[in-house]
Amino acid sequence: MFCSRYVLSATLTAFGFFVGPSWAQTTIDLASTMDPTGFLGESAATGSFARINLGDGSLGSVGANTGDGDGVFNFVNREAVDPGQAFGTPIDFFPREADFLVGSLTHAPIIGTGIETLPILTLDTSEFWSPDPARTDFVNFDSPTVISDISDYGIGLWFFNGAGSITFGVLDSADTVTYADGELTSIDLEIETAFNADAFGTPASYSGTFSITGNQLSYQIDDSVSLGFFGTSNLIADFTGTVDAVVPEPASLVLVGLGGLAMLGRCKRA
Repeated sequence: MFCSRYVLSATLTAFGFFVGPSWAQTTIDLASTMDPTGFLGESAATGSFARINLGDGSLGSVGANTGDGDGVFNFVNREAVDPGQAFGTPIDFFPREADFLVGSLTHAPIIGTGIETLPILTLDTSEFWSPDPARTDFVNFDSPTVISDISDYGIGLWFFNGAGSITFGVLDSADTVTYADGELTSIDLEIETAFNADAFGTPASYSGTFSITGNQLSYQIDDSVSLGFFGTSNLIADFTGTVDAVVPEPASLVLVGLGGLAMLGRCKRA
C-alpha cells in the first residue's frame, strides 16, 4: 500500500494532476563546485567587479568581518588574470569561495527503475543569495550575520548601502529532473533572475537567467540600464559550475543502447 501510494503520486504528478503532500516529495541538494573565475561587476555607479579567485581564499564567517578580499577591482580590468589593487578596503563577496551551496529543489518521488523524467515542484535558492540585516556601507562596518554564496553584506558595501536584492522567476512544466534506474542523471531548468540595486537613489534592475542543464549550473546576467547622472550602467554576472548531486549517464552507455536498438532493427528485417 505504501509503495502503491508513491507510484500513484509520481504518476499523477507527471501528468500535472496531483502534487501530493510534502512527505511525498524528494529533495535534491544543489551544492555546486563553481568555476573560480566567476565574477560580478558593474560599469558606471561603482565601476568595479569582484571575482571568486581573487584574494587569499580564506573563508568568510558569520559575526566577523573576515574572509578574503575578492572585490572590488576596476571593472575595466575584469578580464585580466591580475586586475591590480582593489579599490579601498577589500570586500569578501563570495564567503564560501567556489563551494556554492545554492539551495535545493523538490520533485515527486521516483520509482527507481528505467528512465524517469519528473517535473520540478519547488526551487529554493536561499543559499545562493539571502538578505543580511547587517548590510552596510563604508562608514558603519557592522559584522555580517548571514552567509550566502553571493554576500548581501558585500553587495551592501559595494552599492554604498543602497537597497538591493537578487530575485528569481517561477518554474514551468519544462523544468524537470531525470533519473536512470534510481540515479539522478540530469536536471533541466531555466528561470528568470534579476539583480536589483539602488545606485545613490536611482533604482536599477538587471535581467538574466539561472539555469541547470544536465549537471551544469549557470547564472548569467549581461544587461544595461540608464542610471541618469551615471549614464549607462552595464552589469555582468558570469557564474558556471557543476552540481555535485548529478551523475550524468556515461555517453558510452548511450551509444551501447543505440547500437543495441540498431542491431535489433537489423535482426527484425532479416
